[in-house]
Amino acid sequence: MTVLGPWGIPEDFWKGPFGVPFLVCRDRAFWGCEGIDPMGGPRKVNVEGVGRLAAFSHATVAGGLVFVSGMLGTLPGGFDLAPGGTAGQTRQALENIRAILAGAGARLEDVVKVNVFLTDMTTFAEMNRAYLAFFPGEPPARITVGCTALALGAAVEMDCIAQDPARAGR
Repeated sequence: MTVLGPWGIPEDFWKGPFGVPFLVCRDRAFWGCEGIDPMGGPRKVNVEGVGRLAAFSHATVAGGLVFVSGMLGTLPGGFDLAPGGTAGQTRQALENIRAILAGAGARLEDVVKVNVFLTDMTTFAEMNRAYLAFFPGEPPARITVGCTALALGAAVEMDCIAQDPARAGR
C-alpha cells in the first residue's frame, strides 16, 4: 500500500538523498526542512532604543541564523557615540548587539562569527580587552579589519552571525 503525503503525492517522493526530507517550494529544492515554514521568508528584527537608519534592519533571521547588521557604539535612543574611545565604543556596540540578539530570541552565547572594523589598528589591544569581557571562555570566530573611516566618525563597528536558538533546539 502506498502512503500518500502532502497533495496526494506518495510519501516516498518526499525523501531526498540519504533519506533526508525533501521539499520543493517556490521552484527551489530544500533538504532537511522539518519544522520550518517553507512559505515564510526572512524575519526582520528591530529593537527600540538602538539607533538605526531606515536603510536597514537591526537583524534578519533566516535559515536558522541571525544576521546582525553593523553596529556602532551609539548610546541608547540616538546616534551619539559612547565615551571612552575604542574601548567604550566596543562595549556599547556589543551592548547594542546583545539587545538586538535578545530581540531575535538569541544571546551572545549563540554568536558564531563576528566581524570587527577599526579605524586605528593601534587600538586593537584596547578593543580586544573590551570584546573579551563579553565573550569569556571560548569566543566565536572573528576577523578584525582596519579601515579608513566609519559612519559618525566611530572608532569601531561590528556585525555578527548567531544561531537562531529556535532552530538549534535550545
